[in-house]
Amino acid sequence: MAVTFRNYSAGSRYGEDYNRLRRFYLEIEALNYPFGRWDWMISHTYLNEEGLSKIGMWFDNDIIVGVSTYDTMLDGKCFFVLKTGYEFLQQEMITYAENNLANDGKVLAPDGNFASYCGMWQDGASQNALVEPVATDPAYRKMGLGRAAVLEAVRRCGLLGAKRAYVDSSQQFYYNIGFRPCITSTFWERKTVPNNSKS
Repeated sequence: MAVTFRNYSAGSRYGEDYNRLRRFYLEIEALNYPFGRWDWMISHTYLNEEGLSKIGMWFDNDIIVGVSTYDTMLDGKCFFVLKTGYEFLQQEMITYAENNLANDGKVLAPDGNFASYCGMWQDGASQNALVEPVATDPAYRKMGLGRAAVLEAVRRCGLLGAKRAYVDSSQQFYYNIGFRPCITSTFWERKTVPNNSKS
């Protein structure tokens, strides 16, 4: 077996690779990622089209035998469909997905460990997104990785319809990357007056 690899050609949503993958899903009848799921993903208005060229495809004599893909958004959830007899590709497919499809706001160091991370809270019912949590390994600070993680996460929320991003912090880091105060809070304390009246 001379298995080769290439990425999905994303020139058009419904190009030749779309049809090839659809035929593959129909033939293999995978329950974890059936052909209908592929059709749903490729036609969905929320599809992250930038991720299409990251779908990995393995071929044996120009016939698809394995796929590492995502479903609509690059949110860290990856799906593997593999033809029987090609189980030896599993580890390669998982490694490929971890490096190319599991882009969920993390920035990896050269050794594969987390260098920086930005979590986001976003819901289509709101035009607001919340930045939280953000962390950068001390060994990788002052390199712009935290900034890159936050700005990329905010950009992705914008693609999903968010108009504003908020962070509940006044750290200088957030000012440096463009966040500005929008509200202030005042804390009140009620003083109790001792009751000195005699009964």
